[in-house]
Amino acid sequence: MSRWNRIKNVLIAVGMILGSMVMMLVPDDGYLLILYIFGFMLIAAGCRNLLYYATMSQYMVGGKNILFKGVILLDMGAFTLTLTDLPHFYLMLYLLGIHAFSGVVDILRALEARKNSSPSWRM
Repeated sequence: MSRWNRIKNVLIAVGMILGSMVMMLVPDDGYLLILYIFGFMLIAAGCRNLLYYATMSQYMVGGKNILFKGVILLDMGAFTLTLTDLPHFYLMLYLLGIHAFSGVVDILRALEARKNSSPSWRM
């Protein structure tokens, strides 16, 4: 993991902690703020992946995976922005599911790196 990736991960973690504090201190407005930030970030990530696919990835091996990832992220962002009328509990379940899935994928990648005897599998 490069230095920039480590810094980026720390900044994302600090942002998540700040977002949770905002949701605890100002429940109604914090809910909408976090919902919009999360939705627009998913849409931006989806657009970035689709742009990467259109410019370079379509000629690469496994480029369609980037296309699928971009479409799924774009759809998840649009879905997230439609959750404004639902109770807070459903957003919490949605966020919990996304983070649990991401954690499982990270653990599986680490186990695969360990199986391949990669020196950096712990990171």
